[in-house]
Amino acid sequence: METKEELNVDRFKNFLLSQKMRLTSGRKAILLELFKKKKSKHLDADEIYTSLKKKKKRVSRATVYRTLNLLKKSGIVSSLLLGEDHSHFEPHSVKDIHIHFICNVCKKIIEFESGEAKKLIEKIASKESFEAETFEIQVSGICSDCKMKLLH
Repeated sequence: METKEELNVDRFKNFLLSQKMRLTSGRKAILLELFKKKKSKHLDADEIYTSLKKKKKRVSRATVYRTLNLLKKSGIVSSLLLGEDHSHFEPHSVKDIHIHFICNVCKKIIEFESGEAKKLIEKIASKESFEAETFEIQVSGICSDCKMKLLH
């Protein structure tokens, strides 16, 4: 049985073949780096590039950006804006609705999945004759730590 890592590599390879492209060692390294991240960490292109350089992987910054766009187009990863002028990336979640609470002060991200929210969105979509395919919500606000600091 294939591991999750192998399934994602195969999925990306098949996507690239459909685009008449190859799965190079650099593209594979970028994909694997994204899937090794800690759950609470949403990497940006520069963080991926720096991490791969430290591991002596031969990839250019341009390759990282192009590969991230391909991974996003393939549906393997999703991007999010965290109040900055660039995107952060994470493996795409298709199980339940993927929700991010993003603190406007410290940029901390609290993420979770909710079957209840998914059911509500599907119900609303059905009323509108719309078929929802992906579920991601970003909510901006202030985390409890920053709220406490502001009160003192």
